[in-house]
Amino acid sequence: LAFTYDGQGTGVFYLNGVPISQSTHPGRTGIVPGTHGLSIGDRLGSRYAGFPGLIDQVRLCEGVLEFRPVAVRVLSDRRVFLRMEPDVQLRLQIVNLRSRPMEEVTVRLALNDMPPQEKKLQKLLPGQKEEIVYRLDTRLRPDVYPLQVEIFAPGGGGEPVAAQTIPLRIVPRPGPDRMPVVMWGGRPGQPGEIERLKRIGFTHALGLGVNYGSIFEAGRPIDPLPPEALEAQKQLLDEALAADLTIAISLSPGDWLRSKEQFRRVGRDGKPTRKEDICALYPGLDAFCQNVGISVARAFGRFPAFGAALVHSEVRDAAAPCFHEHDREAFRRATGLEIPPEVASPRGVDYRRLPQFPQDRVIPDDHPLLLYYRWYWKQGDGWNGLNTVLCRGLRTGVRPDFWIWHDPAVRVAKVYGSGGEVDIISQWTYTYPDPIRIGLATDELLTMAAGATQTASEPHPAGSNPKQSGSGGQQVMKMTQIIWYRSQTAPEPKKGQLPPAYHARWEIEQPDAPFITIAPMHLREAFWTKIARPIQGIMYHGWESLVPCEGHSSYRYTHPQTQ
Repeated sequence: LAFTYDGQGTGVFYLNGVPISQSTHPGRTGIVPGTHGLSIGDRLGSRYAGFPGLIDQVRLCEGVLEFRPVAVRVLSDRRVFLRMEPDVQLRLQIVNLRSRPMEEVTVRLALNDMPPQEKKLQKLLPGQKEEIVYRLDTRLRPDVYPLQVEIFAPGGGGEPVAAQTIPLRIVPRPGPDRMPVVMWGGRPGQPGEIERLKRIGFTHALGLGVNYGSIFEAGRPIDPLPPEALEAQKQLLDEALAADLTIAISLSPGDWLRSKEQFRRVGRDGKPTRKEDICALYPGLDAFCQNVGISVARAFGRFPAFGAALVHSEVRDAAAPCFHEHDREAFRRATGLEIPPEVASPRGVDYRRLPQFPQDRVIPDDHPLLLYYRWYWKQGDGWNGLNTVLCRGLRTGVRPDFWIWHDPAVRVAKVYGSGGEVDIISQWTYTYPDPIRIGLATDELLTMAAGATQTASEPHPAGSNPKQSGSGGQQVMKMTQIIWYRSQTAPEPKKGQLPPAYHARWEIEQPDAPFITIAPMHLREAFWTKIARPIQGIMYHGWESLVPCEGHSSYRYTHPQTQ
């Protein structure tokens, strides 16, 4: 009898080299020093756990020891599949752990009562690895199916020399045309959070990450996370698929670059601007953003639960006109003009400071300032272009029903094309002082989407998804903020003022709360205001204000009835 623990939550018992029991506890990691000395089956303090046996050997090893003559390793990174999903192949690896060759090896793979599949291996040299494929019949009804893998070899007396059980799950296909209900945030990777998201009614949640630094240093598409973190994210996608929850990712590679001064915007004097923002037209940044998209698509694109991406959220507030030579040249190519000397702010120029400005304030369509600011908000600040290449990178490896969105899309000048080649534009709104105000931003989004045109002139690359491109290609979703700024909805009394006679329970229990939960009636009115318009999905932000969460956050849970 042997037992191993891998330092990552999985313990396995072996009997004569054959695994007989296995248990995994997510979140558990390596062994750490405790308050008591290491012992097995001995008295520790007031605890006693006897061990009625003889201990042959205890090893502390770098990595898990193998007690099997033959190892069965799962190469495929998915265990959960959609019913009727086509061409599902489970890749397995057979490894000879003995010091001598194995001949006439038979690998038998059996799933429940279905006829087993057998693979014959003429010879396995010591340490040799042989890959085999099991084709899963996804026509089976939704359920968990144990795949029994048995290895037979001469001299085994008809018994397997190694065996392993791999649980596989088939889940129902999602219904068509389901409106997304997106939790912009949430903690789907934490135990129990997927169940809470589903209970409230969410269909989507942000929940994946990426290491921008490693992709930037590599200069090409690579795995977006270290191996252990990547494996955990893939397990999350399997768990989400089993729970019928779609996971989205938030990608802001351009925002990550803000700490690198060489990419900062510069003023007319050539010095970096005070605001920490990148020049999004800087040569090479488009390739980096595309590499991020490709890296994410390669890692997660085959997972059905990976269904959406948010690109470069809330990045344009810090943008401003930039005066690198490549910025000037880009404007020359677009208009044949130099950047007007009056340009300084992204918000335009005060007409009263312009000499000989028409008294009726009507200017021709080819006025240099008008040409500049149209160019700036569509192309010149560079963010729409970075969004576009990031989208194109993603679309090289995701499913056809995958969609990409950008927000806040109307926090710009009144021009079409916000977000670049995204499928969806969205905007968040706080409901105070009146929930009906959410309709204003929704109508602005609908107008922008109706006139949207493809911001880049190049055709879509092979493998991309052009469903959003062309006139009117964008769709609209709308977000309601679950959080309220306390300073604007329930302000604390100023110094010298008397406190109110009545205090809500949360004011007593959480007097320092900077953000509180939206009132249920506001949430309801905001919902009906936006759903009355032709939007394609609804979003919410502020998970910690919607449900009680462990840990400290500026978002506070103050109104249980909002759920």
